[in-house]
Amino acid sequence: EHRFSKPRVAGSSPAERAISYFIS
Repeated sequence: EHRFSKPRVAGSSPAERAISYFIS
């Protein structure tokens, strides 16, 4: 199970999506 393996796919919240975009 890749839950924290790919934080980029974790876009439940707008904030998390922004963070994933920044770390991308």
